[in-house]
Amino acid sequence: MHGSRMHALAQNKASSIIPTPITGVCIPRLNAAGDLVSTREDMAGKLRNQGAHLSKADAWFSGGSSQGTADYDDDEGFMSARVGTSSGSSTVDLQPKVHELLGRRNVMAAQERLVTAVDAERIVEIRQHMAKMAGTRTGLETTGLMITGLVFDIKRESNRTSPEFHAYIPTSSGDRKPLPKHLFQVKQAITVFEDLYLKNVEEGNADGQGLVEDIGADSKDLFVNEGDESSDDDEGKKAMLYDELNRSTMPEREEVAEQTAGMHHELDRLGLCKTFDGVILEIHSHHVVIASRYDNAADQIEDAEGATFCILQSLSDVTAKRQRAAVGALGSLLGKTKDEVRIRNILIAQPGEGQEVCRLAAEPVGWMSAVAQAEIYVALMRDPDLNDEQRDNLKHAAQSSLTLLQGPPGTGKSRTLASVVKALCKVFMEPGINTSGAAYGFQLPTLQPLANWRPSQVNIWIESLVPGPVVEAPGGGASRGAATPQPAEGITVIIKDWLLKGLKNENMSGRDLQLGTGLGLTEKIRKSLELGGMDGAEAEAVAAQCVPALLCLRKNLLACLDSTNARAKCATWRDKEMRIAVAADSNVAVDNVLNYLVADQGFLDLKYRIVRLGPEEKIDDRLVQNYSLEYQRGRHKLYLVYKQMEELNGKKGSWTEAAAKKIQEAVEQFGEDLREEAKGSLSPLLCKQLKEAAVMVQKNVARKIRKYVHNMCTGDPQFAAMIGKKLVGLTHDIRRIMTFHIIIRAQVVLGTNTSFGELRSWNERLQLTNVIVLLDEAGQATEPSALVPLTLGAEWVLMAADLKQLRPTIKSPLAKRQLGFFTGGGGSLYGRLHHIDLNERRLTVQYRMHPVIREFPSNAFYQGRLTEDPNKLPDIRVPYPRDDSGKQMSWWPFQRAGSTQVPVAFFDCAGVDRINWDGSHWNLAEASVVLRLMLLLGTDPTVESIAIVTMYQAQVKVIENSLSSGKAHLERLKSQGVFNTKLVVRVHTVDGYQGQEADVVIVSTVRNNGNHMAGRSIGHVADARRLNVAITRAKRALLVVGHGPSLKAVSHECVDEGVGVVKNFWPMWLSWAKEKGAYVPQSEVPRYLQGLVLPKEMCITDQDRNETQEAEWQAQNVWGYGGNGAGQPAAHVNSKKKKSGGRGRKQ
Repeated sequence: MHGSRMHALAQNKASSIIPTPITGVCIPRLNAAGDLVSTREDMAGKLRNQGAHLSKADAWFSGGSSQGTADYDDDEGFMSARVGTSSGSSTVDLQPKVHELLGRRNVMAAQERLVTAVDAERIVEIRQHMAKMAGTRTGLETTGLMITGLVFDIKRESNRTSPEFHAYIPTSSGDRKPLPKHLFQVKQAITVFEDLYLKNVEEGNADGQGLVEDIGADSKDLFVNEGDESSDDDEGKKAMLYDELNRSTMPEREEVAEQTAGMHHELDRLGLCKTFDGVILEIHSHHVVIASRYDNAADQIEDAEGATFCILQSLSDVTAKRQRAAVGALGSLLGKTKDEVRIRNILIAQPGEGQEVCRLAAEPVGWMSAVAQAEIYVALMRDPDLNDEQRDNLKHAAQSSLTLLQGPPGTGKSRTLASVVKALCKVFMEPGINTSGAAYGFQLPTLQPLANWRPSQVNIWIESLVPGPVVEAPGGGASRGAATPQPAEGITVIIKDWLLKGLKNENMSGRDLQLGTGLGLTEKIRKSLELGGMDGAEAEAVAAQCVPALLCLRKNLLACLDSTNARAKCATWRDKEMRIAVAADSNVAVDNVLNYLVADQGFLDLKYRIVRLGPEEKIDDRLVQNYSLEYQRGRHKLYLVYKQMEELNGKKGSWTEAAAKKIQEAVEQFGEDLREEAKGSLSPLLCKQLKEAAVMVQKNVARKIRKYVHNMCTGDPQFAAMIGKKLVGLTHDIRRIMTFHIIIRAQVVLGTNTSFGELRSWNERLQLTNVIVLLDEAGQATEPSALVPLTLGAEWVLMAADLKQLRPTIKSPLAKRQLGFFTGGGGSLYGRLHHIDLNERRLTVQYRMHPVIREFPSNAFYQGRLTEDPNKLPDIRVPYPRDDSGKQMSWWPFQRAGSTQVPVAFFDCAGVDRINWDGSHWNLAEASVVLRLMLLLGTDPTVESIAIVTMYQAQVKVIENSLSSGKAHLERLKSQGVFNTKLVVRVHTVDGYQGQEADVVIVSTVRNNGNHMAGRSIGHVADARRLNVAITRAKRALLVVGHGPSLKAVSHECVDEGVGVVKNFWPMWLSWAKEKGAYVPQSEVPRYLQGLVLPKEMCITDQDRNETQEAEWQAQNVWGYGGNGAGQPAAHVNSKKKKSGGRGRKQ
């Protein structure tokens, strides 16, 4: 019954997790060992001999038009309305001139190497995902990998451009069942499937078979390039080349077809039909909140009325797709400037070209004049967040085209990048609010001549007038002066009030402010004052005083405009698009930089336009409002029009002539607003782009809305049947216009490397460029990932990283070899450039760690160079647990040893190391000790953050589950004053916590090979980079829980296949801890836990539960009842101090 539907949707929807070949680039065919089977030599030779070129990587199977698009590609030639722009092709155009500039051989070699790596990694991801799906439905549900039987409620939020969904399992009575045990987490990417298996069973097919038609014969359809926008002429010129490429890549196509058919087979077997991709926002006991960026996700749910759904972990192809597009763009130039060519030649440099790369990187950028460099340095000198070393490094960066900046832990890489963003904005950007008029007592809304001011700009100027005396300065200028008699301040208030009532209410422009003489002004002001209730004689006297003050105010305004414009005439931003792109591989790193920017109120007051790319659910909640692209789209004028249309569609008979006219007028007014905004822009380029946006609105959105409105008002039955599809089409158009308008006005754009791929279609079709690119945590990003923002017109690049910290996560052995994972580069672009001897600047002053915590990593990893400035360190007071009376306890090992303060402790724990179904490790005994240490250190009222970091995701899950179950208990401790009310406890893997910090960090190493298993592997726990990250996150205290004999059993360890052995630094760290008196042997650990028991809901091991029961029994015997009168369980009551209620000491 559902076979044909399943067949159609399986091809169109399941493909988000199946890659297809890009035109002109081979996909590697891998064997079971991950080795390349077919060779590229024949194809590469033909390409070089013919001078052929590689196309942009845009032929990934897009999932069909029914899915919508998360990339907002121009699949309908939408941008063809742009002034002076053809629809164009997004393929790489390696013209002879570009070949000569870049070096064709280098481009081809880089593209082949990088595409091989991306595809190899993708194939491994698909294989791993298919392995998870290989079990039965019951098995997937039992292991928590899938939740079935879900019903979706649609929740439309006014501030989101896409709806949210509440998914739950209904009961026969209409209530909600508790969700089964599962492995899903907040912010996890998932895929929603319609469950045709259950539906088929309900309709009588008990075995659930026969759901899907065989699709093997149609696998050739997967290679249709539906998103290709090349013109017919372009296709004709490339036909012969593409035919040969298709023949050359046939083995790779067969590999993709085989895996695609395999995935379809799995979906067929499980009876699943993909609906949309989403992200989990919240997880509750009885429902899950899911968000999707697709416009028509709600339509998909509504169309499947009465259906049940299931969710599975998602395997999106967005990252791979955007990385392939970036690799394909290596041979094309957006800005076509010498500065862009210079950066591109650095990016494609080969081993042995280090001297040339250093020369290119050291050359200054054309627009970075000596004056601009001086102004940047002045801005940096005024930044109180920087030290001399940071300023010197940034000064050097301003003189170069590309700079590598090494920043060891705590040296402020993110803060340094934020400071350079602020300096660049002050030099190259036009602020949203001009501060030049501050000395005159008002604010300049624009630097345009007064006659060109729009009414809205006049209103801003009027409302900014500060009441106070005005004195004309010598030479025609003016200033605020305290020597003027006090009545002048009252006159200014009257003038402002008159202007507000007159010019503002009459919607007058700047031309009305150009008052040549005072003729007639006295009479106008007098009448206004009389209408306000003032006596005639008094009104006339006051009006006579107002006229000179008003003329002086006008003179001040003209003088301010003249002086400000004189300084701005040579500003670079007037003639060039100076957009700043800040990117990193993780959302946390991006948010760190943005947090530093928004923490500077002086910077915010200048109203620079900032946009944060990426889904809202993956952005720091404090930054979503005002900065996220999704948030700004949700408050755009055009989106409000769309919402009005949606509301009218939901009410029968609401489409009237009046409502239709209102919609049309709003769209036309927006087009006019764009033209007015263009007139007020000082940047010729932005002025042109705003006019282009106005044309787009007129030729596309306005035209389609007029047609839509007409059909709705006339009640066309054929149109009524297609309302949903028509509205979705309009949504795509509106979203494109909104995005274009927001991005062209943006001055600082921040996002993950992958999220910048969303802008590629805009940049390539409209020649938008991000000439300034800053990359944070660049050593943790793969080379293809870093290329996503760097191939959008970069001309000046600053990359911050630390190669002594974690490398990128790469699963495929072939991808590791292609990206130089084992040869010193570590798989990152930063590492490769450093490996070919590109000079690296260094930071050495850290601002995070207690000096004792800093000591070991400095000596072990940074040759003892890492230091601190004692005057600028944050609060590094050693935290101490409190007893039940609130008194500080003598608890730390160094206190027992009688040594100086050492806020470090290692707790030797012999818990059992278990292996999860996916190969991840977990250790319940260690998790129990970690939670007790958290409860102890949390009693210090000065501790505001505790981070629990571990080497394995399975251990994270164990601890997270315990904290989630004990959430109410932790909140009680805060309310009772046992914990700081601001205390935040987070759990992360070490890999996921790089770049972050906390007052107290507790590390769980997990692995335990037993006391008599010397030489046994401890896996990636022995990775020196992982150790470095783990022990450098703490500001005030570092506690490590692990099995000492296992950690020090081997001196060297093989942490990656193919890299040989590396030194294990754990024995050195444990020896250092013993020297500091910070080593706690197994026999002493219970003494340091102070007899603390976990509350019942947080218990992990059987021993935990036994101790809790014993504590409850003791409490009942002491008090005669099972609680303390405050709703607390007995296990939380101290037998000596009833009032404590929180730390649960075992007696």
